Amino acid sequence: MDPVTDHGRVAPHLGYLPGELRFYPELSGAQTLDLLSALQGAPAPRRGSLCDRLGLTQSVLTRPVGGYSRGMKQKLGLVQALQHDPRLVVLDEPTEGLDPLVQETFYALLQEMAAAGRTVLLSSHVLPEVQRTCGRVAIVRDGRLVAVETVARLREARARRIRLTFADGQAPRTLGGAERWEPRRQGNRVELLVPPSEVVAALRGLLGPEVSDVTVEEAGLDEAFLDLYRHGGPEEGP
Repeated sequence: MDPVTDHGRVAPHLGYLPGELRFYPELSGAQTLDLLSALQGAPAPRRGSLCDRLGLTQSVLTRPVGGYSRGMKQKLGLVQALQHDPRLVVLDEPTEGLDPLVQETFYALLQEMAAAGRTVLLSSHVLPEVQRTCGRVAIVRDGRLVAVETVARLREARARRIRLTFADGQAPRTLGGAERWEPRRQGNRVELLVPPSEVVAALRGLLGPEVSDVTVEEAGLDEAFLDLYRHGGPEEGP
């Protein structure tokens, strides 16, 4: 369906939370939800449960939105995006302004929506949040998609983090050929991000009697993201 010419048919199935919320300040929270529900053209069967779970009490909903805190406005924005149980939800920086406890509630809501077969498109610069909540990720670099992949596959395909601890004193000033991986030094410890195919060769060259401990682990999504931004062009794939 075309979102312009078929707007009346599309809107009931869409939920949207913009990055910057602009509510009518003179309307109450309840009036705001009523207005947006009417614009969505759908009933709001989830409104009550969402307000309860996000802490929007009746006393809060009767107050003008202009007096809401940033966090309260964000909660109201989440309710209006989800209250009609849409099939597709688009969320831009959805946890902005939310305290940690409310964030946990939001993450639970995302899991429930996914389990119910809903599609959620979440835009966020908080990469640990993306790693925790998303099944698939798209990374944009210079206006182009450089990766569209499952989070697990993207992490697996990118760099491994190697941490070395040296037995005595400071870490050596040079690691020979391993310098190409831009090692980070802190006291007697060194950390490198190494491509998966080169981990074994790197360890052969790095390990010696002066190394007292070594850890190799899969890089997180933040490392994969930085790796793509520093070195990666568009990859082969979907």
